[in-house]
Amino acid sequence: MTALILLPENVPIPSQTFFFDTSILPAEWSYTNGNQTATKVSGGIWRSALLDPAYTKSSGKWYIEFQNTANTTVFGCIVGQTTAGTTTTWLGTLASDWGYMSSTGTCPSANGRRANAGVTPAYGPPWCVIPPTKTVMIAADLDNGDIWYGVDGVWAVGSDPSTLTNPAFTGVTTTNTRFGVSCFGATESFTIPATLGYPVPTGFSVLV
Repeated sequence: MTALILLPENVPIPSQTFFFDTSILPAEWSYTNGNQTATKVSGGIWRSALLDPAYTKSSGKWYIEFQNTANTTVFGCIVGQTTAGTTTTWLGTLASDWGYMSSTGTCPSANGRRANAGVTPAYGPPWCVIPPTKTVMIAADLDNGDIWYGVDGVWAVGSDPSTLTNPAFTGVTTTNTRFGVSCFGATESFTIPATLGYPVPTGFSVLV
């Protein structure tokens, strides 16, 4: 059973101040909104946009929200992390990448997928954008090598990073972790919302 997570009243909402690395494939990505929005320029090929190197982490428990504002192709988009600095393909291609794909086929589809070392089993709800936006959540425990994913306030397949329950991945490599997004089609876009839409899991901190 899953439940929507709501922010309690009168609790300050943390902000996200991190931004994308504009040196990554500037011919393939357009960076706007104070470099907190990355939009794919060309279609028909996978490319990844990573956060600025200042937000590279090797330890700690970190929470991130990416707002997917355009994503309708058959291949869709991915949020995830890499320890190899992957940019010229999708996050999840290599053994050193881990990601959450938006769909298992043409949008809309029955499931999303989790991705690592090129293996992409069905996982969690799809999040290809039929409504105006989808908020994709990442909770990364780099101290223990566990990762959780969720969409619009609901953690996938009954998982819960606050209780360390049922992570999407365990035992991941964490040295020099960079978070980012991948897309296949042109005009597909992600924004880092300045104001979080959902509560930070217990024991985690907003990426700084």
